[in-house]
Amino acid sequence: MGESLISTRIILVEDPDDSREIFATMLRFHGAVVTAVPNAREAIGIVAHADIVITDFAMPGEDGAWLLARAAGGEAAVPFPGTPQPR
Repeated sequence: MGESLISTRIILVEDPDDSREIFATMLRFHGAVVTAVPNAREAIGIVAHADIVITDFAMPGEDGAWLLARAAGGEAAVPFPGTPQPR
């Protein structure tokens, strides 16, 4: 068996409602305490309270790279594969 998620605080960032609910339900089934939000802006204020952050990278507005960079205290310096880049 793998590691237990019991009492692990997870922030789940996923924009489609159905996907967010499915992922959150699976994580809760394994004992995680899940806070699920639809975008990076809602997540940024709560990531400091998480043990794990699971994020979608391709979201409208600020994306997962933006969220993780700011959660780490910086700017996204290296684009992630598959992430749309500004022209």
